[in-house]
Amino acid sequence: MPMSGIVYEEYWLVFKVAEHWIHNFLKKDFSHVYVVTKDQFNWIRLNPLNEQLEVRLMPYNKSHDIGRQIYNESGHRVIKIRTKIDPDKKNSLKLFHILSCVSITKYITGIRMRCFTPYQLFKKLRKMKKLERYGKGVDYINYIL
Repeated sequence: MPMSGIVYEEYWLVFKVAEHWIHNFLKKDFSHVYVVTKDQFNWIRLNPLNEQLEVRLMPYNKSHDIGRQIYNESGHRVIKIRTKIDPDKKNSLKLFHILSCVSITKYITGIRMRCFTPYQLFKKLRKMKKLERYGKGVDYINYIL
């Protein structure tokens, strides 16, 4: 049986303020997280909202620094990560997980770590040591702003 090999994918995690009822209980400036990724032709924004997953396409340019642009235009915090995706390994949402922007972001990116709020995800990614990354599915982390 041939092995398909591990694929590396780049993602930009964008942390921002969101206007919803739970906003009052979350850390200021960290009440929502969404994902930006790319293919050969487009930037793809995957934004988990209350009722749907919003998908937006934006023109792609190799020299374009999407993380810096998001920060400059909106002031949102951005972390760039590269994750290891093993096509032979299943990545699934657990039955006991609450569907939230964090759980959907972890599912999309393949990150395996226990966190429930956007700030917990941000803090754990920032503090993650190189040796910890392997078990969590993360290959590379770059805190942009």
